[in-house]
Amino acid sequence: MLTNKDGEAVPKQVEFNLMASSFGGLMPRVRSYHQELVRAFGATHAELQSMPECASDSNFAAAMLQARDLYNRSVKGDGDIVFLVSGSEANIFDQRHLERAIYHTLTDKVMSVRVRRVSFEDGLLARIRIDADRRLFIDDLEVAVLYFRHCYSPDHFPSDASWQLRKMLELNRAIKCPCIEYMLANTKLVQTGYSSPNWLASKVYRTEMKNCALIEKSLASQWTLSPEFGINSQQEIDEIVSKAMANPSNFVLKPQREGGANNYFDAELVAKLKEMANTPQAKAFVLMERLKPPTTRNCLLPIAKGATPTSVEVTSELGFYGAFLSICEGDKEQILINQHSGHLVRTKPVHVNEAGINAGFAALDSPFLID
Repeated sequence: MLTNKDGEAVPKQVEFNLMASSFGGLMPRVRSYHQELVRAFGATHAELQSMPECASDSNFAAAMLQARDLYNRSVKGDGDIVFLVSGSEANIFDQRHLERAIYHTLTDKVMSVRVRRVSFEDGLLARIRIDADRRLFIDDLEVAVLYFRHCYSPDHFPSDASWQLRKMLELNRAIKCPCIEYMLANTKLVQTGYSSPNWLASKVYRTEMKNCALIEKSLASQWTLSPEFGINSQQEIDEIVSKAMANPSNFVLKPQREGGANNYFDAELVAKLKEMANTPQAKAFVLMERLKPPTTRNCLLPIAKGATPTSVEVTSELGFYGAFLSICEGDKEQILINQHSGHLVRTKPVHVNEAGINAGFAALDSPFLID
């Protein structure tokens, strides 16, 4: 996201998402639709080229098929791909486009594949088994790749049985997207560490040490609310909390949650900081600088039935999709895929704090590049 700093628009990374990263299936369609719109209004060929290609669906499909091939060669199995979804899935069209892309990405080497959607709630515990070689089966299907589009929110685990199920889904040889290690690396607390030069330097690859300053500069500043994590000292925490209490409009208070609609702003931020003062609950939150992006006018299509599209002041946030696949043996890692896979733009009205699309706060958008 761009933020206004000393009269300039400076790019800052808000966070990275290794879980609940949606719309890779829809963004190519959004780009195509927007290109048709600008063409209808007389856009030149050069202007059409200012809308970058987005192939997130086919790139994700290729990565999943490569992961499936890796699994089958490793265990000499015949596994396929499972999308783990909610029983009341609201984002099914995005997921169906990814499924379709997998079938369209098949090559002469990979002639067929099964993609099965499985609900986390549908008595799944009774339908899964793990054999002596730690291969995962759901009904009659051997699972090579388990793609999580669920299990990232506390309300996804209403019982002890759901936690037992989650454990069984992890402790087997299927390739997970993401695995539990990456889910933990995705937490706000870990991401906050990248705002600390010493913590950052201790975590990046030696070959990337020269880029530490660039990484730190590109990230939005964040602070933990407990010195126990070794990221911020108590003095730093006291100082930043005092600043947030005095000027809450300059900060965002974020819990360890995904999926949108969980952050605290303005007066709610102050009230929450007071409520958590000197309590263990504060350990689960981080403070982040609130970015001040430039605004433009745009027309958003409302989701409410019968609502009329209106031109409003908006801000936009640009995200980049990536695919990553590696083999880990002990402390050694062999990276097989690490590539840019497309982009996502979320646009919301200026007066709206949150930017979640599924939560109804923002809309999918397309970038238009200018010099």
